Amino acid sequence: MNLKSLRPLIALLLSLPLLAGTSCSVDNVLDPAYQPEGATADSVATLILWPEVPVTGVVYGDFAPIGPGPEDQFLEARSFQRDPIGVFHGLVLDHTKADAYEILRREPGGGMLPMFDFSVLPKRRWLDRQWEAYRFEDRSPTGYQPPTYRGRGIVSGVITPLSPLTNFASQQAPSVVSIPLIYTTDTTLRWNPVPGASYYIAHIFNLRQPTPNEQILSAQPAPIYLGLARDHFIGISKLPGELGFSPVRNILKLGAGYAPLVLTKRDSLPEPTYELRVTAVDSLGQLIGFSFGDSSVVVGVGLYTRYAKGSRTLPQQFN
Repeated sequence: MNLKSLRPLIALLLSLPLLAGTSCSVDNVLDPAYQPEGATADSVATLILWPEVPVTGVVYGDFAPIGPGPEDQFLEARSFQRDPIGVFHGLVLDHTKADAYEILRREPGGGMLPMFDFSVLPKRRWLDRQWEAYRFEDRSPTGYQPPTYRGRGIVSGVITPLSPLTNFASQQAPSVVSIPLIYTTDTTLRWNPVPGASYYIAHIFNLRQPTPNEQILSAQPAPIYLGLARDHFIGISKLPGELGFSPVRNILKLGAGYAPLVLTKRDSLPEPTYELRVTAVDSLGQLIGFSFGDSSVVVGVGLYTRYAKGSRTLPQQFN
């Protein structure tokens, strides 16, 4: 075989290192300095992160008369949860043109990669103010510490340099502290500052015929309850505030100096109860405070479960 006939083979062999280098371009994504394509929009595309936290219910045997009473017998303390401990939850609150979200997760190498091979669609839409909620779970964290995520908006199926980027959210808080909701008048509740909080989310809702199990699970710590509920008000504020209902008719009233960014605010129909939930989020985007709220009871056959329902019932009066 002469040199001329060997030239194609030599050229192929010389090209192999180059091909090997270019075939691993995904390593560029794992570069800790890598920034995903998009435009920061965290004031209108906010990511919040929190761990799976169970609800503890105390189960009693129910003896006549039916309902809680001193004659009843303690049976057990039971944990109620949707997912195993170690799962992380994320929520994107969005007011952009995005109609889906890609969730990016920091990997052990320090860079970020898409966590799913699919986009996350809205879990809830509030058409009156054009806000949306996108919910996701990380059931298999990579082990990178602290767990860190970012959302990137997708507009009409496309990611561009103008795609909205949320804040980075990292889970570092060891626990979620309680936010007491305090009656200031017969019709108003307020809450005090939480150390380290960057902002607060207030959610007024009423449950829509949940099963007993779902009723208890609705009390799990989360920024907003996105299950079987009708939303009447959701507001984000940098300062604590006061919320209540007019003593004359069912109109929401805001305390003096409380001027939240409103995600939804609807005329309220007369309901048996209105629940107020308040959460606190810090500068890392993690949930650090939650209104564990009033004690409530779910009644079963021959027993009942007492638990903290994650909200307080707003005092109200109607004409």
